[in-house]
Amino acid sequence: MNLAVYFAAAEGAGILGTADAAGNVDLAVYEPPEVVDVDTIALNMLNRRSYRNLQQNPRAAYMFIERSQKWSGWRLYLEKIGEIPGRERVAQLRAAGKPITDPAQSSKFYVTFKVTGVRPLVGDSQ
Repeated sequence: MNLAVYFAAAEGAGILGTADAAGNVDLAVYEPPEVVDVDTIALNMLNRRSYRNLQQNPRAAYMFIERSQKWSGWRLYLEKIGEIPGRERVAQLRAAGKPITDPAQSSKFYVTFKVTGVRPLVGDSQ
């Protein structure tokens, strides 16, 4: 599956599932991810529960539910591989000549994940 093509066209909502070191689970609504390459995605995150959970446990799951008449979308299984503080990320974007449309970007963390598995939202036998 080509995640870049999919997320460029898909409309819907994403839910990120994380857990802390003790296994306490959290769910949070997130925008569609930025697809960095064939097996890497990134999310902008605030210093809240999901972000703090990832400091203790790098594994997460992202479920994307398409806005449609039928149940469709994808489940991505993730492992955190890096992060860039928002101020550094804003500097990178500006250096690359990309516009900064959200001034709050500097208070966020740009967190990258390796995609370790992809399954359909429903109908998968795994």
